[in-house]
Amino acid sequence: MKIEFIFISFGLLISVFSICASAATVFTNATVRTGVEGKQDQSVVAIDKEKIIHVGNHIPKYLKDEKTIDLDGKFVMHGFTDNHVHFMEGGAALASIDLRPVNSPKKFTQLMASYAKTLPPHQWILNGNWDHQKWGGMLPNKSWIDPVTLNNPVYVIRIDGHQALVNSLALKLAGIDRNTPNPKGGIIVRDEHGEPTGLLKGNALNLILDIIPSPSENELMKQFAMAQDLALSLGISKVHAVTAYPSETTMLDIFKLAEKRGIMKIRAFVSTPIESWEMAAANIEKHGRGNDLLSYGGVKGFIDGSLGARTAWFHDEYSDEPGYYGLPLNDPEQFATWMTKANEAGLELSIHALGDKGIDFVLNKMEELGKGEVRKKRFRIEHFQHPTRMAIKKLAELGVVASMQPYHAIDDGQWAEERIGPERLPTAYAFKSILEQGGLLTFGSDWPVAPLSPFEGIYAAVTRSTLDNANPQGWIAEQKISVEQALTAYTVTNSYALNAEQKRGTLEKGKFADFVILSHDPRAVSASQIRNIQVLKHYINGELVYEH
Repeated sequence: MKIEFIFISFGLLISVFSICASAATVFTNATVRTGVEGKQDQSVVAIDKEKIIHVGNHIPKYLKDEKTIDLDGKFVMHGFTDNHVHFMEGGAALASIDLRPVNSPKKFTQLMASYAKTLPPHQWILNGNWDHQKWGGMLPNKSWIDPVTLNNPVYVIRIDGHQALVNSLALKLAGIDRNTPNPKGGIIVRDEHGEPTGLLKGNALNLILDIIPSPSENELMKQFAMAQDLALSLGISKVHAVTAYPSETTMLDIFKLAEKRGIMKIRAFVSTPIESWEMAAANIEKHGRGNDLLSYGGVKGFIDGSLGARTAWFHDEYSDEPGYYGLPLNDPEQFATWMTKANEAGLELSIHALGDKGIDFVLNKMEELGKGEVRKKRFRIEHFQHPTRMAIKKLAELGVVASMQPYHAIDDGQWAEERIGPERLPTAYAFKSILEQGGLLTFGSDWPVAPLSPFEGIYAAVTRSTLDNANPQGWIAEQKISVEQALTAYTVTNSYALNAEQKRGTLEKGKFADFVILSHDPRAVSASQIRNIQVLKHYINGELVYEH
């Protein structure tokens, strides 16, 4: 150790201690998946502060005296990136009622009654994430919950976020009655007498969202911390945080607050609503695009909804609802204008498009905006669940990123054929076809719509075994991909999609030390065991952020 004396401007003499040796850590005896195409596994990875300084099969002489950790053959890989997560909604869901386990109307009412008893009067009951397919497909009704929620307004969403059940108190507070017209892109479901049933679809959700009180800063930070803790425990080093509703224009402020308070450890790229593109552009002009921990400059928009809510937009009618094609959640002409303006402002486009007509609309507009250089734009289509074969080919040719969430395939696969029939099934969640065409495939969760765990996503992508166990060999088995391809979609391609491939995505010298140590190599265990893999340690920026 040496002592350096430095004179500062106001004449005081201070001493600064600097350690001559580096603070490197060398991990040895590991199975290191670098993620670099064509490169075999290595056994040593060394880090110094926030960067990787060596990856190989030996320890260089200059690192011989550094701190060494023997991993006893454990598997090391780059940390996961989640391409599509409703981070704050997920945190709020962790802090609220969970209706996922409900499998009957009776249990729905019982769970709601039990939860309501724990709350003071007037406090909203939110989130929920119910799935009516678990009890046979009957949609819930306000009559299920009105008797047990007399003093608490209710707004609980379906797992896809495109339908919600509210009680009579919430309807009253929002001024919704039999005379309230459907908003554009939304439906107020009514009974045979014209009375609202309590079920809302699409943009009708905004009628309630507009009156729900905003949580306090401390409540938001608690929700952020809960979401972050779960993500870090699952090996997720970075999230593409997207908004669920047009009214949510403050999510970036929440992330900035978490960063300011020193709470934020996970990396994030935040996209704000495309309707607010002018605000996003002004924010970039004033503050730039953030830093390596928190970056922004993207916008997210909805052209359609979901298959489960029958709001995905198709060229042909729904098989179980003749004459109905789904619907655009926004006026297509207005939406095209938003895309144009956002692109001209230099914002990154992430567009939710699920049905084939919605996908074609977005692809055509992206081709127009790209002017022959779409690939440079790194446009993303969120979900890309039910494209035509021509759309898959066009996606690859243009270089548009397919931002997909594989768990949806094993969930929706239980009932998707009822909605769209067998003719449209071959290209549903077409992971393999996208890769075979040379397309850009990224993976994530869509949490809290689906589980946050990337191991659940990998399992879904490689098995396509639906949750009802009705397809043990895989639903549309020809679209299964390998574990290696799934890992690439969660790391390398995700980093490219978020313009971070020079700094992240692979374990290489000079890149950020974002990596996980796993209990098992996902490539070496049976498919059924992938879901049970645990994260033993998780490093971001060279800092240990989680330990099992």
